[in-house]
Parts: sequence; structure tokens; C-alpha cells
Amino acid sequence: MIPISSKIAILGAGISGIAAAKQLAKYEPMVFEASDSIGGVWKHASFRTTKLQTPRCDYEFSDFPWPDRDNSSFPSYVEIIDYLHSYANHFDVLKFVKFRSKVVELRYIGDENHREGKGEYGRLMTGHPVWEVAVQTNDDFDSIERRVVSKIIESYLLWKLPYEKHGLKPEHPFHEDYASCQMAILPEKFFPEADEGRIKFKKASKWWFYENGLQFDDGSKLEADIVICATGYDGKKKLESILPQPFTSFLDYNGVMPLYKSTINPMIPNMAFIGYVETVSNLQTAELRCKWLARLVDDRFKLPSVENMLGHIEKEVEVMKRTTRFYKRQCISTYIINHNDELCEEMGWNSWRKNSWLSEAFSPYTSQDYDEDN
Repeated sequence: MIPISSKIAILGAGISGIAAAKQLAKYEPMVFEASDSIGGVWKHASFRTTKLQTPRCDYEFSDFPWPDRDNSSFPSYVEIIDYLHSYANHFDVLKFVKFRSKVVELRYIGDENHREGKGEYGRLMTGHPVWEVAVQTNDDFDSIERRVVSKIIESYLLWKLPYEKHGLKPEHPFHEDYASCQMAILPEKFFPEADEGRIKFKKASKWWFYENGLQFDDGSKLEADIVICATGYDGKKKLESILPQPFTSFLDYNGVMPLYKSTINPMIPNMAFIGYVETVSNLQTAELRCKWLARLVDDRFKLPSVENMLGHIEKEVEVMKRTTRFYKRQCISTYIINHNDELCEEMGWNSWRKNSWLSEAFSPYTSQDYDEDN
């Protein structure tokens, strides 16, 4: 295979990958996408009825609004893919994407100190290769007021929806689900179908297959021709499969992936992780992190020392532990405004993005609030 040189490699052409390619376009990055299309999970893990679980105006790029952004309906996955294609075409990003190019291994060829986890983070653009990419082509904001609001929402949901009737009431409070991005919009007629007996629920800590379907730890059985394990994906396992040692051992720090500003692992040099940490609106925060990363690449600001970055991460983890037992999911929805404020301040932007203090206090933030023209 003939080696190809590029200053920046981007793994995956989903929402985060396309946003990163747009922000780093002047460096002509190479985007490696294993499939034959952009869109990530929206393209390859969606069903006919899959829809966005937020209004479209809450899921848009800051400089590319939806053509019908005032439409209050939740867009289908097809609409989202069309929107992403329109964005990529408008900013001429597709020319950077190498389709059917699966990254199978990363090799570190940089500073020996970093190989041992001892190096300090310097400039991201070193002027010489750091990684070889092998490609197969074919502060605590958990306030009393927030908990009161969460309790009101929880009480409303339990009154409005028959969770208790079907044995679906969680044993943990609503704010823990919100803080770990474990919310979802129910499909149409979900509970009416359950009331008719066409959807059944079963709680079990263990299950296994038997000749006619599934058997559970209480001895009950469920006959089934097809079993779909809708368990999501594990980004950490994907990283472990391509990163060399010792960097795979740096993916876990006190139980979580250590990411400064949800992007930089202080112990892995010249690498950024845009789409790893979740929020309620992944597109909005992914784009803002890409803008932050582009300015870091341009050397407009410096990262703290590795020690200080790890200290910052430790404080964030402790706050998340007090907020939800599901902190290892690495979701920062409860602290998203604070997170965005910190990114803005580090880029030299005013963290107040509205035109007045009244709007700051009572108006929700959207992607357009983080447009660079603002």
C-alpha cells in the first residue's frame, strides 16, 4: 500500500466528523468513513420510524439553519441525513471523505516520552508525523432548584404515562436519567399497543437462549423467532481495537475516559475525541467543540499542563458522581451551558451569547447563539 500524508485525519463521517472537517478545512483533512455514506448512526442504525427526539431548531449547525426550522414536528432520520448532506455540500466537505475506508489500527511514531505517558501536551501541529493510520479500504451545578424542577417533571410523567401499570417505573429519580442522556421519545401508540398486549415487558438481570427463544432468571420463558439486542455501541471497545499500547490503558481514568473539555485526553498526544461525550443535542456541542479544536490547532490558545488537565477532569467526575450513578455514560447534559461557557472563554469569546440579560436568564440556547458572527 502506498503511504499517503495528511496533517489531520478524522475517523468517521457522522455528525462530529463532518463538523470537524468543515472547521479544519484549510488543513485539507482526510476523513475515513468505513461505509459508503456520511451520517453515522443516523444512516446505519435507524429504522423506518426513527426520528429525532428534539425539535429541529435544537439540532442544527450554527451557520446552516434548517430550511423549515420553525416546523415543530420531529424530523425523521431521512430528513436528518438530507440536512447533513446539504451542509456537507454547501461547505464542500465531501471532497475530504474517503468512503469504504475502515481504520483498523493506529501506530504512534512520535515522542517516546508520550509513549510512556510522561509527555506534556504541546502544539497539535508538530510539523512532522505523529500517528500512522492503517486503513482497510473495501464546578457543582446540581442545585436544589434543578432537583425541584426534575421532581415536577418526574411526577408529571408518572401521572401522564402508565409506567407503574406496566412495571416500568424506574427505581432512580428522573434527574439521573437526564444527567446521563437516558431519555427517549416514545414511538407513536406505544402504550396503546402495550395495553392491547402487543408489546410486553420483562425485567430480568440475567437471560439466556433456549431452543425456542429466551429464558429468564426467574424461570419464565419467552418464545421468539428473532431476538434484537438493541444495546447501543461501545465507543471504548472500538478505540481499544485500533489504539496501540500503552495508550489503550489511558482510556480509563477513575472509571471514565479522561477528556479535557470533553475533547482532549491529556495522556494521548495529538489526538482529539469530538463525538465521545454525549449531550441532549450532540450536534450543537460537537460543532462547538470543533470550533474550539480548530482554534487550538491554529495555536490561538494553549492547553494547561497534563497535571492541570487531569485535575480539571477529576473535579468534573466528582460532580457527575454526585449527580447520577450513571456517570460512566459520559453525558454532560445537566452541565451543558457551563461546558459551553468554558469553551467560549477559552476561545476568547464572551460566554454570554444573548443580546440582553433578560434573554440570558429566560431564553433557551440554540446552535445559532454560537455562530462566530455573534
